[in-house]
This record gives sequence, structure tokens and C-alpha cells, in this order.
Amino acid sequence: MRSGAGERLFVLVYCPMTIRNLTIGNLWASALMVCALSLLAPACASAPKPLPQIPEVSDDPVVEAEYRAARSAFDAGKLDDAKTALEGFAAAHSDDPLAGPATLLLARIALAQGKPQAARELIAGLLPRGDATAQRALLYDAVALHALGQSAAAFQALLPLTGRLTDPAEADLLVEHLVGAAQDMGEPQKALVPLSQLLGYSPDEEQTVKLSERVKSCLQSVTSAKKLAPVLDELGNRSPILSEVTERFARLAIDEGAPDDARKALEKAMAAGTGPRPDIAQLLDELGSRMAVDMGTIGCILPMSGRSKLVGEQALRGVMLGADRVLLDKDGSRLAVILRDDTGDPAKAKAAVRNLVEQENVAAIIGPLDAAAATAAAEEAERLGVPLLTLSSRENRAPTTTVLRPFTSHRAEVRALLSRALLASARRVVLLVPDSDYGKLVANLSLEESKGLGLADPPIVYYPKDATSFAAEAKKAARLAPQSVLLADAAGKVALLAPALAAAGLWAAADPTSAPKGSLPVQLLVTSPGWSADLPRRAGRYLQGALFADYYESWFSPATQSFSALYADEYAAAPSFIAALGHDAALLVGAALQAAPKSRSAVRDWLVSKAVREATRLPLATSFGGFDKETGEPRAVPVLLRLEGSGVVVAP
Repeated sequence: MRSGAGERLFVLVYCPMTIRNLTIGNLWASALMVCALSLLAPACASAPKPLPQIPEVSDDPVVEAEYRAARSAFDAGKLDDAKTALEGFAAAHSDDPLAGPATLLLARIALAQGKPQAARELIAGLLPRGDATAQRALLYDAVALHALGQSAAAFQALLPLTGRLTDPAEADLLVEHLVGAAQDMGEPQKALVPLSQLLGYSPDEEQTVKLSERVKSCLQSVTSAKKLAPVLDELGNRSPILSEVTERFARLAIDEGAPDDARKALEKAMAAGTGPRPDIAQLLDELGSRMAVDMGTIGCILPMSGRSKLVGEQALRGVMLGADRVLLDKDGSRLAVILRDDTGDPAKAKAAVRNLVEQENVAAIIGPLDAAAATAAAEEAERLGVPLLTLSSRENRAPTTTVLRPFTSHRAEVRALLSRALLASARRVVLLVPDSDYGKLVANLSLEESKGLGLADPPIVYYPKDATSFAAEAKKAARLAPQSVLLADAAGKVALLAPALAAAGLWAAADPTSAPKGSLPVQLLVTSPGWSADLPRRAGRYLQGALFADYYESWFSPATQSFSALYADEYAAAPSFIAALGHDAALLVGAALQAAPKSRSAVRDWLVSKAVREATRLPLATSFGGFDKETGEPRAVPVLLRLEGSGVVVAP
């Protein structure tokens, strides 16, 4: 056994343990252990008095033997046998001292069998006794309350028992339900102080590991520095979890735009006088680096070498054009851009974020392009609290405080296309998509959006993702007699799919009456990867009236025309959609910095709350509808193009 200062106290107990004196010996051992724990109390900071052991003895040896037999069945996990024996025992020996322990065992069996209300009814008869059995029954009553969904009552009932249970299994049970009740209340931080106390009572190494994991779980569930502030006040300087709680508080405070609160908490923890705290010292250094933000400089992470080099170069050209259009002040200073090459590698992207934040002090970051690299960069940006506008098409799936994805949305495309089918009374939709991650994503989104639009679940026809012939799948789609067919593949595949559908009798026609005799006129719906400028030349005859989701064409608006002209003048080439994305991301970040924010979190707040309103004055080359506050996902506004003759027009 260890004292609060870390010393070990060994208690040698001699008790008569012969068969004849076994019960008495156990009682002596329990009594001496209680005395030992009482002696330890001064050494263990505010260590609570252990609950007394339940005396499982009777004046009648025959009655005691009967109880022992029932108890043995319980200990062996034979709950039905134990229940029968204990019920008989309690009825036959209601006046015996062992009737209370027998009833408590029956309550524990009821809990194990998923009957918490029955357990509480049994326990209710024990509580007025006020003896050792009644005190122990409080634990199981709290467990029953938690099982019944009364988490707040369970939590309050468990608090006075914290640290008073000497049986490891019961101590584990208390911690499990104490933490569980706090989590269920949505107040995981409330479990931290009792967990700290338990760690301070010097459990063995196995218990220490279990309790530390519980602390980590609770901290990860706390998402507000405000909720941790009173916990820090209550913990005290000698708490074994002061470092962990302070670190979590500081990171949350930084993310919430309160770096001063973070610094004060970190400095207080450093001065607590409990020895070196390297994690806190490191975070203090990190805070200093992160607070030194250059509000005139942004970072850019793109693949400037490797297989995606050409795409990365196009995105960078767009970013530089956008940055050059941002005037940060009346003196004419422009937005500076620091480039880092990630080669499409997630590890390099993550390291680039760290370098740009801690060494270059950038206010925000644009990129990466690659989906895996963007995911890795987003995790690091979230940790460091820097706004990151990824140019990846992979959608954010979890709440985020820093990561934004400005422009494209698979869901918005599917919703827009299906809505047009509904508007055109072409409600019977069939999906003809590749058996790939993207094809399955579009299929799942189509099923979800169809429900919201009141459409029947669309049948799905898959084809191999590397297929070049689609006759069999087109015939299968034709047998479903669709009014609309949704395609989700690259433009080269769409150029092959459309003729295959026509050969199977599904004819895309702007005017249904113009379909060849014997063919079924259909409305083709195509997601954004399926459009390219040369598609009308390659397969225009089979795509009349088809609708394509799109985000950028040089002729869309005066803003797109202006961007295209600037790009052509600078680089003697026509801009791609990727270049337009980079350009607009730089314009949005530049507009946020023109608003003179004082922190990175303020930059992100501006982008989420004000960018959509201010976007009307920006020469954005792509459609922009703002961000979702929780996920950072774009409220994208895809443009629908309609193929007519040998060209396309914006669908009205």
C-alpha cells in the first residue's frame, strides 16, 4: 500500500485462519485493514474513510452454511440457482443478520439480469437499517439509477462513495458508472475531480492505468474551455491530472480565441510546484509561436512535384492571381503567399502545416489538393488552430473548428440534378454509375436526397469502373423504363455511355417528340466530372437536353470573364477549374484579412459568418454559397448546364 507521498506502508496482519476460526479471522483482517487505512489518512490527502466490510456471519452455523452455499452459486455466476437459494434463505431467515447480505445479493442479481427497478425495490428495504450492508447497497442503488436513465441522480449518489470502496471490482463499478453518468448528462468534466481524487489515493498500477484512460476519455469529450475552467479551480496544485486538464483547457481556449486565458492557465500549472511539467512547457512554447501571427501572410500547400505537379501548378497560378488582387491596407501592401510542396504525400502535408504555423506564422492556409493529404493537413490544422481552406473534393465528415472546404459539394450536385428531374416531371430516375468509391458515394447521396424530395428510391445499375463497353448495363437500365438517367463518371466515359443508352432505346432529347420512333425519351443528369468543353463534339447527338452540374466556365459572368482574361494575360493559357478554385480561395482569405482580425480563430469566424454576404463584392470566378458552421462544408451552388445543339447554355 502506498501513501499519498509515494511511500509504501506494509501492514503485516496475523489472524487465526484455521477452518474453525475462518470467519473470525476474516473479520479481524477486515478490521485491521480499516485501521491501517485510517492510519494512512494523514498521508493520503483527504483520503476518505473506507466503507465497513459487510459481516457475512450468523450465530447459527447451519444458517451460515446455507448462506455460504447460495453465495458460492452467486460467485460462480450461477445466477438463477443463486436467486432461488437466496430468495428461500431470505424468506426463511428474515430475522438473521445474513438476511440483509442475502437481499443485497438478490439486488445485484436483478441488476445483472437487466432489472434495475426490481433491484431498487430490494435495496429500498435495506437502506433504513443504516448498517454496513445498507451503506454498500448505496453503490448498487446508484448503478440501478444509472441503468434507469436517471444519470444526474446516479452521479450525485456515487460521489460520496468515491475512494471508499476497498474491493477492486466495486471500485471499478463505481468509476464506470460515475464516468458514464457524467457522459450521459453531457457534462463529462464533472467526473474529472473525483477521478483525480481516486488517482491521488494511490491505487495500484493496474488501477492507475484504468483511471488514466477514464480521464483521457472525459477530456476528449469536453469541447468547451468554459466547462473546464471551474474544474481547474477545484483540482488544486497537487492534482495528478493537473497537466492533462490544463493542456486540454489551453488548446480549447486557443481555438476559441482566448489565448490569454490559455497562457494564464499554463503558467499557473508550471508554477504549481509539483516538479517538471514538460508537456505544459512545450505547449507554452507552442502558444508563443502560434500567437505570433502575421496577418498579411498566408500559406499554400500544393503538389509542386510528383504525379500531380501539373494540377498543383494550375492551382498555384490561381492562388497567386487572387492574392495579387487583395489590397490589405491603404498603403497598397498585398497578400504574401508562402508555398510548401507536399508532393501529394499526407505526411509532408502535415509537416507543412506545422512549419507554416510555427515557423512562418501564417494567418491561414490554402490547400492541399489530394484527398489523403488534405485529410492529414486538416488534422494538424485542427490541432494548431489555423484556418485551412482545402481544395480537395473529399467532404468533411466530422465537426471542425478550423477546416473549410470552399466550393464543390457532391451532395449539392445530386440534389440540384434530382430537383431538375422533379421539375421536369421526370420522376422515375435510374442511376447508371461505376462500381467505384465515387459511384457508390453518388448512389448513396441519391438515395438520401430522393427521400427529401419525395422521389421513389432510384434503382442502381453498376458497371465495372474500368469498363469501356456498356451495352449490357444500358439494356438493364432500359428495362426499368426510366424518365431520367443519372450518370456519374468522367467526360470520356459519358461520351461512351450516352450512345450505349441510345442503342438500348433510351434517347436523350431536348424535345421528347424528337426521339426516334421506338425509343424512350429520357432526361440525362450528369455530375460535374462528366462535363468537358469537347463533349458536344464527341457525343453531342446523344446528349441533347442533358443537364450537367458545373462550377466554372469562362463565360459564366463578368467575374469569370475577368479572371479568365487575367489568367490568359499572365500565363498565355486558358485557366482550369482548379486554377479558379485557388484564385477564389485567395480572394476569400484576403477579404477576411482585410477585416483586420486579431487572431486566426477570428479569420475563421469571418469566413463562416460573413464571407457569403461579402462575396457579392468579390470577383469570384466560381459559385460560392458560404460554409456550414459545424463541418466547414460549402453550401455549394452548382450551375446546371444544358446541352443544346452543339453548345451549352445555363439551364433556366
